[in-house]
Amino acid sequence: MKNLVMNTKPVVLLMAYGTPQSLDEVEEYYVDIRRGKRPSPELVRELQSRYMAIGGNTPLLEITREQAKKLARATGLKTYVGMKHWHPFIKEAVECMKADACTRVIALVLAPHFSAMSTGGYIQRFESACTEMGFDPDVTFIERWGANRIFITSVVERIKEALIQFESQDVSKIMVVFTAHSLPEKITSADDSYKRELLETSQLVVDSLRLPHWQFSFQSAGRTNDPWLGPDIVESLVSIRDSGFAKVLVVPIGFVTDNLEILYDLDIEAKTKARQLGLEFYRTQSANATPRFIEVLADVIASAY
Repeated sequence: MKNLVMNTKPVVLLMAYGTPQSLDEVEEYYVDIRRGKRPSPELVRELQSRYMAIGGNTPLLEITREQAKKLARATGLKTYVGMKHWHPFIKEAVECMKADACTRVIALVLAPHFSAMSTGGYIQRFESACTEMGFDPDVTFIERWGANRIFITSVVERIKEALIQFESQDVSKIMVVFTAHSLPEKITSADDSYKRELLETSQLVVDSLRLPHWQFSFQSAGRTNDPWLGPDIVESLVSIRDSGFAKVLVVPIGFVTDNLEILYDLDIEAKTKARQLGLEFYRTQSANATPRFIEVLADVIASAY
């Protein structure tokens, strides 16, 4: 039998949402998102059409693995990747950590702001997998990092880069719209901190740049009968046009990696609506695996041990 050497040095687990790698995987991916409830054929076709519009899949998994590789190099800590809704699932990452005899885990969701419904779901999946496998490491969950000073600096830098794209960089004539993934409105009844944290991060960025005009919108609401947090970005574009602005810069503050919500919901759906309204429309680039974002992650991880 192979002798396992107990690893007392912490390891890192990066957790992200997950993405199907082909159109054939879309339905089962959708089933997992819906907690086992199978979607209608119409919903499956609609989601597949969105993936087809961006080339068949997203680079989320590839980028997350690149983030993990670069983070490991920057910190000297072995880094694993686990996805919430598709392979490699969080459970698969837990299996690997158990096989490697890890005793300390620093777990971080690649979303800067906490919500019991979203971020909490990652933690629950991790804990359930550990219980199922009899794996009991010392775990530190990093639940929020939207106020990290390097993260704020990185957003400021990307806004400055994006502003150059406008014909005129006069910020007094540009409406900056921060966005994040919508969640069901019922989270507000539980005093969930999600919306509050998003606004706090946005305000830190606004103060740093002294932006004269900004607002917050949600995007990518789910297809359920429950009301979701709003206003939606597409609705906001109409009100922005009606208020006299002709230029819009979208800052998806709640996302760090290119995914369907960025590449379709913003780059196709929102951009198409903006053009119909006669708006000059740009968004900031995603952090992805840029050196600055790896610096952000390394700083967040360093605070945990």
